[in-house]
Amino acid sequence: MDYRVTDGVASGGADGCMAFSDADNTGLPTCLTDSGLATTFQDFCETTSLADFLVIAGEAVMGRTSPTYDSSDYYNRATLANVFKANF
Repeated sequence: MDYRVTDGVASGGADGCMAFSDADNTGLPTCLTDSGLATTFQDFCETTSLADFLVIAGEAVMGRTSPTYDSSDYYNRATLANVFKANF
């Protein structure tokens, strides 16, 4: 989720893969199953990588729990959700 633009050049972000064997991701398979995210991902797996799906899910949670959250206009210009949408 480290997407950024520096001098007009985009870099960072999810690279489209998940290395479940990496020590930093040891509990990820269990977490995905236990949380229900693996089941939810099945609806999008033909069009979205797991890495991108997890970024989208994380940004949705942050947008919804942000102090700028606007229930009447989720992508209001002043919301964190709008920032994520503009930079995804």
